[in-house]
Amino acid sequence: MEVMAALPRTHEPGMHHTYSTGETQVLGEVVHGAVGKPLSVYLAEKIWHHS
Repeated sequence: MEVMAALPRTHEPGMHHTYSTGETQVLGEVVHGAVGKPLSVYLAEKIWHHS
């Protein structure tokens, strides 16, 4: 997270969308912090495994 925070922005937030950047990692860390599980585990439980 420190590495991501130190990187310069190439565009203003919300103005350019690229899905091959570190934002995906940041989202995973946000979800992990919110639910206490890695993103892959959370998604497996909530999306792919219907019970």
